[in-house]
Amino acid sequence: MGNEVMTHHYPAIEIQETQNMGSFSLFFGFIRRFFWLILIFTLLGLGIGTGLAYKKDQTVYTQTKSVILLARIEGSTQTTNLSFTKKYMPTVQGVITKQTFINAANEIYKDKGGSGYIYAGSIGVQAGSGMILNISYTDADSNVAAAKLDAFLVAAKDVIQNGGLSEGEALITADGVDFKPIDNVPITTSSNGFIKFILLGVLGGLVIGVALAFIIYLLDNAVRDREDLERLTGSTVIAYIDDVDKLRK
Repeated sequence: MGNEVMTHHYPAIEIQETQNMGSFSLFFGFIRRFFWLILIFTLLGLGIGTGLAYKKDQTVYTQTKSVILLARIEGSTQTTNLSFTKKYMPTVQGVITKQTFINAANEIYKDKGGSGYIYAGSIGVQAGSGMILNISYTDADSNVAAAKLDAFLVAAKDVIQNGGLSEGEALITADGVDFKPIDNVPITTSSNGFIKFILLGVLGGLVIGVALAFIIYLLDNAVRDREDLERLTGSTVIAYIDDVDKLRK
């Protein structure tokens, strides 16, 4: 009994909590140490993002026109064709921005004296109620948006009504398609991303600041406090001298 060694087994949850506290302490120590570096780069990113926002951001105009679309099957009734049109509509939505339409639209637009090009990314296609298809074009100039949309609609009508949708492009095919543009929807305006540029700037600055701080942290082998010493040695430090210079005085 005299030589017995007293041992104490700590519960697993206590050990886990200690490890978690160490991780949190390490994390907050990292943030505290490099706070100003991260803040400076974040503010720098904010400044760059704001500058780009004022330089790049502009009001854009979207011109939309409604189109009546009717897909027909030979020998079918009007009711059957209306039902078939609803099934055919996704075919038009799926392929209308393909290069077949864009090339034809650009030729028409150039023939009318237009400058620049029609881009697929500026075209919007959305199904409305019944047989209505809403097609839009967005540009930095309202008149250009309207002119490009008109050229695109002429090209789309020609391709669709004349069987330009091949078997490989169309989800389903029709014997005939009526494509009739009707009234314009009032033109709308919007911003092309003022907030987006600012958020990207802040995020970019924050990421660069944290990455730079982490690189400095990995390359720095100096021992600055008790936590660093315990982490490097794996031992518990009971006491340490915080400032040797003060001790010498």
